[in-house]
Amino acid sequence: MQKLKYTILNKPEYKFTQQWTMNRRTYQLLDGVDIEINGKIYHLEKGFIWDGWSIPPIAIKFFDLIFDLIPPLFHDFFYETAGLYPEITRRIADDLLKQTALDRGCRKHEVRIAYIILRVWSGHIWCKYKKHNLGIEEIPSGEYSHINFNPHKKAKQ
Repeated sequence: MQKLKYTILNKPEYKFTQQWTMNRRTYQLLDGVDIEINGKIYHLEKGFIWDGWSIPPIAIKFFDLIFDLIPPLFHDFFYETAGLYPEITRRIADDLLKQTALDRGCRKHEVRIAYIILRVWSGHIWCKYKKHNLGIEEIPSGEYSHINFNPHKKAKQ
């Protein structure tokens, strides 16, 4: 992993949405937030919703990193906008999650485990959003969030 140059330009303020998706809380940005990556600024709009760390409920008690919601905020944003920023690849989005978590003090071994699982499991999610964002294929109704996406469930024809 090459270390990314990034700066979070303003402190993300967020709230719990009072909603759960697949046993995970969802959070909403209260104000827009900007991040600079390799000299380019990206803006996340007020109201963006993400689910924090996508860790199976049984593993939650073993991972402290789930209590820092900022790394998955940017990761979820770049996955949901896959293809819209050609310079942001899946590898960069995943490396950003890893680097921000490490820089914010999450335990190295937890971040490494989460990163390995992410790299193995999430390629289909990136591809789904990229195809949708580039107009190649539509995401079936009810699957607009990676939180709800099940790659093994066939869409109704």
